Amino acid sequence: MPYREAKVRRRKDDTGVGTATSSIIEGLYRFSRRVHSMVDRLGEFVVPYQQALEAEASQHHVHRYLTGLLSHLNRKNAETIAALVDVERQIIQDFIGTAPWDHRPLITVLVRQVAERLGAPEGVIAFDPSSFPKRGTHSVGVKRQWCSHRGKVDTCQVGVFMGYVSRHDHALLLRIDTLSP
Repeated sequence: MPYREAKVRRRKDDTGVGTATSSIIEGLYRFSRRVHSMVDRLGEFVVPYQQALEAEASQHHVHRYLTGLLSHLNRKNAETIAALVDVERQIIQDFIGTAPWDHRPLITVLVRQVAERLGAPEGVIAFDPSSFPKRGTHSVGVKRQWCSHRGKVDTCQVGVFMGYVSRHDHALLLRIDTLSP
């Protein structure tokens, strides 16, 4: 079947704007409302995690960092995120790389949220060791080892995942990259 270009009727409504244009504008407006709603829900979701961080400065930077990660930026590094949220690059860089992180309180918050929202008597904790083909040496644990994804020894990274599964839904609770000897 030959390619045919779709024809759009260009009728004018009473505002003088073509119907195709007004439907595009309405679609963008609905999309914008959904994005704002999602950002608001994310702000509520993050609060318990912010409170679990011990350093008060880190609590403020979580929101800034997540704003950058969820933004329109093509490159989501410390420099571009800092420019977007209007702070110095070093503040975001320190938060990501050198601020003390204790992941255990964050995991506790996650497990509590999963139990409250998805908890069911028949729910189970599932462990899944998985491997991922990788090239290079910049990821933790990448080396020649058994790669179940490929069914042979290859350069890969191995991780163990812990998740909660019930008839209602499922959630990833923890990922641990293994460091083979």
